Amino acid sequence: MSSTLDSAGQRGAPEARKAGSRLNRLSADAACGNAEITGIQLAFCPWEDNGFPSLGHHGLVPNHGLLDAFAREYANNPHLTNTGAMRDSDPEMQDFFLLWLHNRLFNIVSGAESPPAPYQLDLSTPEGMGTAQWLAHLIGYYAAVWLRACWIEFEGPRNADVPMRDRWFSVLYKRNFDKAREVALNGSDAEAIAFSRGLLRKNTPQMARPQRITTLVRADRLIKKLNDRLPGDVGIFGFNAGFLRHILPPSLNAPTDATPFSEPYYTGDPNILFDAHFALPEVPFLTQARETYVATRAIGGAVASRLDEAINGRPGEIGLLARQQNWDTLAAALYRVGVPGATVYRGFDQAQYDRLLAWTSYSVMHNVAGGYNALSAYATQNAHLARQHITASTLWWTAILTYVVGCVDGRDDGLALSDTLARFITAERTTCQ
Repeated sequence: MSSTLDSAGQRGAPEARKAGSRLNRLSADAACGNAEITGIQLAFCPWEDNGFPSLGHHGLVPNHGLLDAFAREYANNPHLTNTGAMRDSDPEMQDFFLLWLHNRLFNIVSGAESPPAPYQLDLSTPEGMGTAQWLAHLIGYYAAVWLRACWIEFEGPRNADVPMRDRWFSVLYKRNFDKAREVALNGSDAEAIAFSRGLLRKNTPQMARPQRITTLVRADRLIKKLNDRLPGDVGIFGFNAGFLRHILPPSLNAPTDATPFSEPYYTGDPNILFDAHFALPEVPFLTQARETYVATRAIGGAVASRLDEAINGRPGEIGLLARQQNWDTLAAALYRVGVPGATVYRGFDQAQYDRLLAWTSYSVMHNVAGGYNALSAYATQNAHLARQHITASTLWWTAILTYVVGCVDGRDDGLALSDTLARFITAERTTCQ
């Protein structure tokens, strides 16, 4: 399957730059109607560009056949919409990467679902883990393409424009993912359990400083600072849950004319650990994690003691609830009254606001599931669950940090969104958004 851009999608093509609005072609190109979808044609992304060798060096393994199978599965079966309803037509590329594949991948990691036949995704092997990381990388990159397009369309031009470079991804993986991958695949049971517990408060344990290569010095220092400040599972839950609360009415960051499809859309008490309730149906990986956690809390004895220690912290460790509250406070400071001098989401139309809320809701669901699994794995000393948690956390952070890097890359700012997202391939070998 070819993954190159067609003539309309070439970066900087004059025809595409005349398209005007980055979202103006979505109504015409968004759906494939009743055409039989057979696969995916990727638009530009760092993996497809020969200038990004680091992704392969860090173990990512492309599997276009599996990606095509996921596309067929999505298009040919009922799928959840951004408003909680099911539909079996009009597949949209925005939703495929941003929502559907994201949830499908984590349901597979949890063991609640299996990959589409005849493919396998054995996450206990380097190849399976690498393929899952590749999928997570694509999810994060296309999320960035989508959100930057929405910002430009609804809120005006972005000042930040820092072209992505291979060295950023090299250091990103070295600092944030390689250690977790190694522990999940090859660490002892005790190492996996300890690492899983550590992820509650930090993204990774302190890592050895990389070899000083001149081209990596600046990126290494910046990403080290970022890594030192990353919130871990409980912190990112507090931040994302706070963000979700503060993009809902009556916040100044809620769109002026758009409304959630349900009231209440989300409720959660930041003073209760991992408290979160959603209008969208709960995904299987969260249901499974919640049930395991409830069962763990009922055991008592040494299990209860370890659970309390993980929650309250050892000497010198901040309690999980305090860390959750700290990151909720940061989200409130950033989003409760709007970013000073600008808005971020107020101009979104109804369709993209529904998509933003759904994307954020599923992210919070993942954060809750990760926290529950880490606590259950440590309390019960369950190494299998610990490895599952480490894998899921690694994939989620792969997606979200790729998204963060992608959001400042303005190479496609002159193109319509339909030219910068991947496209479905139909049986007639045509492509559609």
